[in-house]
Amino acid sequence: MRSIHWLLAGAAALAVAVGGCGSSDDDGGGSATAAATSASTTATATAERCENVKATYQLSFFPNAQYVGALVAFDRDYFAEEGLDVEMKPGGPTVNPALQLAQGNVDFASMPLSDAYNAAANGGRIVQIGQATQQNPLRYISFKDEVRLESPADLKGKSVGAQQAGNLSPELKGMLDEAGLSDSDITIRQISFNVDDFVARRVEVFPARVYAHFSMLEAKGFRYPDDFDTLDPNEYGAGVADEGEYVNAGFHAEHPEAAACFLRAVKRGWATALADEAAAVAAVTRYSPRGAFTARDIEVGVREMLKLGSTTADGERAEPLHLDVDYITESVRLLHDAGVVKGDVDLDTFIDVGPQEAVEGN
Repeated sequence: MRSIHWLLAGAAALAVAVGGCGSSDDDGGGSATAAATSASTTATATAERCENVKATYQLSFFPNAQYVGALVAFDRDYFAEEGLDVEMKPGGPTVNPALQLAQGNVDFASMPLSDAYNAAANGGRIVQIGQATQQNPLRYISFKDEVRLESPADLKGKSVGAQQAGNLSPELKGMLDEAGLSDSDITIRQISFNVDDFVARRVEVFPARVYAHFSMLEAKGFRYPDDFDTLDPNEYGAGVADEGEYVNAGFHAEHPEAAACFLRAVKRGWATALADEAAAVAAVTRYSPRGAFTARDIEVGVREMLKLGSTTADGERAEPLHLDVDYITESVRLLHDAGVVKGDVDLDTFIDVGPQEAVEGN
C-alpha cells in the first residue's frame, strides 16, 4: 500500500519535504535524540503501565492489513489498557509520515526504513523502536509459462516493472548484483500500482507486494504461486527492511516509558491476530476506508502480513516487532548502494532497543 503513496506523491516530493525537517533549536534533532538515547535506560529497566499519556500515531497510508497489529490493538483497547490515549492519524498520498514525526507533529509513526533514515540524515528527530516486517514484502514474479525466472540471472534481457521513478529498487539492484548484472541488462518500464499492466503483458517481470497484489491477481483469475515464477529478494541477500515503528525523539525523552507501553499494546495486537486470524480480518475491515478494499483483499492482506511480521527471511519464527540491529544495518547498506538513502546516520542513536527489551523482558 505504501507504494501508492510513492506513486502519487513522487519520490522527489518526499525528498524535498524531508529535507526541510531539520532543526537548529536547542530542542532540535541532536539534543532530543541524545536525550532519548539516555532515556532508553529507564525504559529498559521497567515496562510498567503508563499513566494516561496522550499520543498521536501516524500511519504511512490508509488503515489496511499492513497495520494489522496496531488496528487490532485499537479494536481491543490495548492502548488504553497500557495507559496510553492514542489518536490514530491515517496516511495517504498527501501525508508525509517522516516529516510529520520529525517535526514533532505526531509522536509515533509507521513508515519504511528508507523514509525514516532519510529524515534522520536531514536532522529529523526520529528513533526506531520496532520493526513491523521481519522480511521484505516484495516478490518479483513472471507468468511461468511465458517467462522463466529460476534465478536472478534470468532477469537479463527482461522488461521489469517499476511503480515509481528514480533509482532501481534496492531489492532489484541487490539481485542484479548477485547475478553479476547491471541496470543496462534489463529494461525498466513505469507501470501503475495495480496489476493491469502486468496482466496485459506490458512488462515481463512485476514487483508484487504480497499483502496487496496477490488478491488483485486472484481477482483476475490467476493463482499465486501456481501460475508464476518468483524471485524472492530475501533469498538473495537483498531483502531490505520495510515498515517499522518510530517515535519522535523529543517525545521519547519527555515520556521514556511511553515507547514500551506503545510496543506492548501493538505486540498484544499481533499476538491476538496470530491466534485468531478471523478477528484480525474483522478489525482491519472495521478501520479500513469503506469501499477501498474488497473482503478478499483484506483477508489475503492479513494472511500475508501475519507471515511477514512473524517469520524471518530464513523461515525462522520471529517475535512480532522484534528489532534486529544487524538486519537494519545491512538494510541501510543496501539502501545506500542503491542510492535510495543519502547521508550518514549514527545507528546507535537512530535505533533504541531499550523499549523492546523492556517489553520482551516482562
